Amino acid sequence: MQISRSAAEALASAHDRIFSGTANQNGKKTLAAWADEAGVSLSTVHRSGHLKAAFLAQAAEFSKAIEEPARAAAKDKVAELERKLRERNEQHNAAVESMNVMAQQIQVLALENQRLREALQRAKGDVLVPFRQPRSGRASKP
Repeated sequence: MQISRSAAEALASAHDRIFSGTANQNGKKTLAAWADEAGVSLSTVHRSGHLKAAFLAQAAEFSKAIEEPARAAAKDKVAELERKLRERNEQHNAAVESMNVMAQQIQVLALENQRLREALQRAKGDVLVPFRQPRSGRASKP
């Protein structure tokens, strides 16, 4: 089956408008949008043979030209985010290690404090020297 000369001319004109960015309709690079732009039915588009093949080839080329830079930019962004994630993980691991070291140092100091208090108690007899935080904002009773 073939299409009429007027339909072929309408499709060719719509093809040019769509890919030049001057489409009267939505300008999408789809067969349905092409049919709308040309004012023909989708069945006519499917019967258009070499016109349809040319439209699909140019649409694929257009998509490829748009998608490749976007895909490259997305890959670059993913690589940057992965690098940042590795840096944050390294910082996190270093902080955890530092906290573990500090916790061990606190335990050692607590044991040393206990040992010194016991030594002081033995040296002074039964005198107990408690460690108290002073009460803030209250007057001490005599």
